[in-house]
Amino acid sequence: MRLRQGAVLEMLRRVQAFLDMLATLGWRPESLARQRLDETVERISTHAVEQLAGNRVSQGETEKQRRLRQALRDHYMQPVAIIARLNLREKPEFTVLRCPPWNVRGIGLIAAARDMANAMDMHMDLFVHEGLSHAFVAEFRAIADQLEASFVARGAALAQRAGATQGLKAEITRAHALITILDAQVRPMLRSNDQLMREWKVAKHVQRARVSQQEKSADETAIPALPTVTSTPALTLMA
Repeated sequence: MRLRQGAVLEMLRRVQAFLDMLATLGWRPESLARQRLDETVERISTHAVEQLAGNRVSQGETEKQRRLRQALRDHYMQPVAIIARLNLREKPEFTVLRCPPWNVRGIGLIAAARDMANAMDMHMDLFVHEGLSHAFVAEFRAIADQLEASFVARGAALAQRAGATQGLKAEITRAHALITILDAQVRPMLRSNDQLMREWKVAKHVQRARVSQQEKSADETAIPALPTVTSTPALTLMA
């Protein structure tokens, strides 16, 4: 959740707390508006959790892909390429038994790995004779499959994060409209009580703290804790 979205969620929770306090003084806002407010807060919180989960999974899969690429090249493709260079230069399949350039990544690297594994099948006795195990090709293909699965998982996580981000934007827009409606209901009830009017203005104000440019570009921040709204039970509302 971005800082500005977290600030809106904090404001909505302050408004909830203020309305709860007003209820102890014998007044409740129109029930539909309050119900929509509570639903909006719940949806924003849910989207924030989904956004954070999507971001964490995508970051985890990115690191996993880095490790799998390194293992694929260092422990599988390079040994095969060395053996092929020493023994299979004259064979037509030699072209796919060479390591791809270092800038080949993603699906291109997976395809190259599978082509190499397929070509190994034709000369498995040679590769075993040169020291590779009989299970080498199966392990080789398994690493390529893991890398492909990681790409799928990361794509799903990015889609989850994008969906949650769009959901947050929609709910934030809805939240501002709800506050406008609630403000129209609350102000007439507080016009004779300056202290409560001041508390209401603070509750519905979105705090905008100064942050660095790096913080502004961050995808998530912690959801702020619910601040305490000071109530004054001794005060009464004037109609």
